[in-house]
Amino acid sequence: MVSKESSKEFVSKASWLLYMAAFGSLLGGVSIGLAMGYASPAIPSMEKDFSHPHYDHKKDQDIESWIQSVPTLGGMFGAFSGGFLSGIRGTRICLMANCIPFLIGWLLVGVASNTSMIIIGRLITGVCCGIFTSSLPTFLNEISPLNLRGMLGTGFQISCNIGVLIPSILGMFVEWEMLALLSSIPSIAMPIILYFSPESPIYMFNKFGASKETLKSLQQLRSSDSDCSEELNLMAQAPQEHQPIILSWKQIRKPVVYKPLIYTWTLLILVHLMGLNAIIFNEKIIFIMSGIPLNADVCCIILNTLAVLATLVSAALAGKVGRKTILLVSGVGNFVSMIGLSFCFLLSTKVDRFGERYGLFVLIFTIGFLSFFMFGWGPIPWVIGPELCPYFARGFILSTGASLNWFVGFIVPKEFGALEHAITPAGTYLVFALMCVVGVVFTLIFVPETRGKTNAEILELFERPSSEETVQKTFKQP
Repeated sequence: MVSKESSKEFVSKASWLLYMAAFGSLLGGVSIGLAMGYASPAIPSMEKDFSHPHYDHKKDQDIESWIQSVPTLGGMFGAFSGGFLSGIRGTRICLMANCIPFLIGWLLVGVASNTSMIIIGRLITGVCCGIFTSSLPTFLNEISPLNLRGMLGTGFQISCNIGVLIPSILGMFVEWEMLALLSSIPSIAMPIILYFSPESPIYMFNKFGASKETLKSLQQLRSSDSDCSEELNLMAQAPQEHQPIILSWKQIRKPVVYKPLIYTWTLLILVHLMGLNAIIFNEKIIFIMSGIPLNADVCCIILNTLAVLATLVSAALAGKVGRKTILLVSGVGNFVSMIGLSFCFLLSTKVDRFGERYGLFVLIFTIGFLSFFMFGWGPIPWVIGPELCPYFARGFILSTGASLNWFVGFIVPKEFGALEHAITPAGTYLVFALMCVVGVVFTLIFVPETRGKTNAEILELFERPSSEETVQKTFKQP
């Protein structure tokens, strides 16, 4: 294992090529946000008289719900394959190739003449979103020097939030067909930028070893005054293993595998159990139901803009404040905001003219939830996941974890309306608040701090025997 001292003896600096590679890859995050935010302005556009196909909100509610949520279903399947595809040809090639079906999906929606074309196009874009979620954070982690790993990692969520914001603005000026065609632009630009970017040094090392090719990749991504030879030596001291498609039971039983697997899966599942997609997919409806006197579209733009700003704050603090601390602060803020929303909707059934008099509090608590969420629970699980995993298990853990994330992200908003009908909106937000408590407790007890640590140092934390194992070994000694 690499000692902590040796890992801190040098600090690699980024070259302009690294920032270009990061920018190019983060266009994938923008594409994810565009796919997730598209339905909010597009569905009202499809309800206009001149739209073809044309939908009626009351009669075609089931069709509209599928148009809204089917990308998350596709994301489940895409996420499962993303890690495996990255292991075969490298994350850069995987990201570039994924832009082709993404572009096809948007074109299908943009020229659609019937519901089937829209749903199939949305499903394809969802599959591509899933591939991005399991491969893009890994690429950012593998190209980043230690001191920039947290900032570039949170850039993934920033790019997603920017993508969600764009349709809420463009939707005020263009109809759903043009909105889909404009949403395809990142899928065209991304492979062009990544074509001129170096491959991940980690992938090059696992393919060619400590060779000239690997050193060249490092030198392209680091500044001229960085000690690339020392960084290459640290790679050589780490376990040299390839990424299998499926892990064996013998591999999963290793503490360095099953502990990161459990922690990563739990964090990614809790992301949606806290109510993220339920808020994003229904934000306009929430503001309408609250009776707030402000225009619902304006409220959505305010909400999504502040979510971007909150993620920027998280990126600024990522290299200075521990990931665990950010998760805890975010979780507490999420809980308070959800309790506030629950209380507001409880009062709305008891107070006359609630929206006119107190509807602004619904906007405040919704902004509070999304801002706190994007400050921590939005970006940090995607940063911690690659940091926790050994290289040979990274593709499997992240792809299956991302797949679970997309599955829960499909179920929660799909059943959101039924849950509101069963236990009222106030009860629904209370359930989300309890999930926030679960997230805080889980982080406090189980999630290790990864800021400033190399992968080798993090894996040492999992290899240390627990107190129970130590006691058992003590009693077994003669």
